[in-house]
Amino acid sequence: MKNKNNKSKAVSKQIKTTKHFRNQKLVAISMHEKFIETIDAALPSMGYSNRSNFIRAAIVEKLHAAGIKAPLALSLAPSRRQRRRSQGVEG
Repeated sequence: MKNKNNKSKAVSKQIKTTKHFRNQKLVAISMHEKFIETIDAALPSMGYSNRSNFIRAAIVEKLHAAGIKAPLALSLAPSRRQRRRSQGVEG
């Protein structure tokens, strides 16, 4: 049992989240450099302006394929205005 507990602790340490914007957290993941290059090269042809938007959409698609309803609004990046407010800047 001790080995199982150590393994679950290691997994939870790998999923590192930090507060990012109001009601959002930054989730850091590690990927092979070549995999990231492949993703980045495909983004424009798939209609994505950045890696984060693509990853969010991929997660929503995977959840929907598994029959899990995830509201699209929750997966969207905060608007510039929301970002400025969360950083204490108005306007």
